[in-house]
Amino acid sequence: MPTPRMIPYIARLAAVCMLLAGSAVAQNTKENADFKLALNLYNDALYDLAAEQLKQFIATFPNGSQAVEARFYLGLTQMKLKEYDDARLTFQTFALTYQENPRAPEAWWNVGEAYVAVQNYREAALAFERVKVFHPKSKSAADALVQASRYFRLCNELDNARRVLRSVLQEYPSSNAVLAARTQLGQLYFEEGNMDQAQNELKRVIEGDPSPDAKAQALLILGNIYQAMGKVDQARGNYQEIISTYKSASALQGAYLNLGKVLAGTGNYTEAVDNLKKAIGEKGKGDTTIVQDALIAIGDAYASLKDYPNAVASYERFVAAYPGHPLAGEVLWKTALAAAKGRSYAKSNSACTRILKSTAPERVRRRAQLRLALNAQEQKTAAQAVQLFTTFIEHYPDDPAADRVVMRVAELTEKGLKDPRKAAAARSTATIRGVSASDVPRRPSFTASKSMTK
Repeated sequence: MPTPRMIPYIARLAAVCMLLAGSAVAQNTKENADFKLALNLYNDALYDLAAEQLKQFIATFPNGSQAVEARFYLGLTQMKLKEYDDARLTFQTFALTYQENPRAPEAWWNVGEAYVAVQNYREAALAFERVKVFHPKSKSAADALVQASRYFRLCNELDNARRVLRSVLQEYPSSNAVLAARTQLGQLYFEEGNMDQAQNELKRVIEGDPSPDAKAQALLILGNIYQAMGKVDQARGNYQEIISTYKSASALQGAYLNLGKVLAGTGNYTEAVDNLKKAIGEKGKGDTTIVQDALIAIGDAYASLKDYPNAVASYERFVAAYPGHPLAGEVLWKTALAAAKGRSYAKSNSACTRILKSTAPERVRRRAQLRLALNAQEQKTAAQAVQLFTTFIEHYPDDPAADRVVMRVAELTEKGLKDPRKAAAARSTATIRGVSASDVPRRPSFTASKSMTK
């Protein structure tokens, strides 16, 4: 029993406790309200405001009950804002700091996605693999290894790609990721030329009661194998099965592309174009690599149909969309050649000029220089043709076509420019090179070696 002297002190203590409790309640209320505001901003796609609110929340309540969740959402917000380096650091710090948090595996996954966004595929592969390393019992561990394999392949680390796929088969045999792992193994074996093992893996996928998407993907790769082995009818059957049965599968775009290529290879160019256009899809959406391949293949098919304007349009679309692509120079050359065949010399010359100003391979630059001269000749501008042919000889004196170019300069100088003296000088140069008129076929129009003009 408290004594009378103790009662005032007890009352004061009770008052302090009530004040502290009220303060704590008020703080919790503010913390909840601020976090809810941040989430609402994120859900409403107001990512700039959400990021600021989350940073302020973390600074104000660094040890609050929702501070950990706020850090995760900050990473998600930074991904939405395409601030990939910041997002990677946020998720990596989260994954290492809160290893026991249920979202730690997802944080490592997001580190991988951030690396993918900046095309650092090796680091992406390592980040996906860390899901399994740090959280081997996570539901996403097997799927993360399949992702890791995909990006190891993209940076040509095939041994690592095989290693993580085998880890899926050995350590997670009952996982849904097993079929995806076998599909990727089949792709790897195919790329290495091991057709028997590739077919075995893919057939196991097809026979393993996979999801429609997984089966379609296996059928697609198996079709690629048949196509590479010259089994065109079997390849066509696989692609047509995907198109008719698995209309929503991710493999559908690839099936249209490959069927288009098969049809083009058998001379069915019109039907090939129809399928290749379906591979591109609405407004060119979908797998970028497939869209790129389809644009080139459509141009080639139109060129085979001698529909040169449409061929040029498809090639130009590729170059406009992917100017930095390694094949941009080759596609510009296809543009130049198709435009010349369609007598659209301005477009042909423009493509050739772009090639000469680019970092295209030397063999492509040689073709472009020679094509400019041929275009001038075909337009009957002899002086310009002679100048361009001469430039070709000066730049590429050892080219297989150079001897014939020298004789053509002599012929154009004599017949086109009516200048016997310069023609004689050109023939003298040819004699020094060991070339005579009898060595050069007499044709109405000069044609360079096949390797230079195809």
